[in-house]
Amino acid sequence: DTVAKKERWIYTSADRIVSSPVADQNIVYFGSYDFHVYALNVIDGTEKWKYKTNALIKSSPLMYNGIAYFGSHDKNMYAFDSTGVLHWKHNIDGLIESSPIVWDLQKTYYPSISGMSQF
Repeated sequence: DTVAKKERWIYTSADRIVSSPVADQNIVYFGSYDFHVYALNVIDGTEKWKYKTNALIKSSPLMYNGIAYFGSHDKNMYAFDSTGVLHWKHNIDGLIESSPIVWDLQKTYYPSISGMSQF
C-alpha cells in the first residue's frame, strides 16, 4: 500500500516467478515456473483463477482490450479474458522467452528463441 507504506498482501506460487506482473481492472496477472498463469485480486491478493500450461512461464503478460496474452516454454501463446476463459492457444514451434508485444492493432507479435514470429 503506497499510502500506508506497508505490505498489503503476499502470494506464494509453487515455484519462482521471473516475469513482471501486470494489473488491469483490479486483477494482477503473472506467470510462474510452476507452469501456471495466475490472476489475483489486486486489493487482497486472493486467487481469482489459475491455468496450467505444459511448461514454465518466463513471459510477462500483455494486456490489450481486456485480454491477457502469455507465452510459455511449451511453445504456445495463450489469450485469456479476466474470468480465466481461454480464448485461444497458438503453437509457434519455439520457446517463448520474453513478453508479447502489439505491433499494430490487427496483429499480435511475440518474440521467441527462434526469432520474431507473428500471427
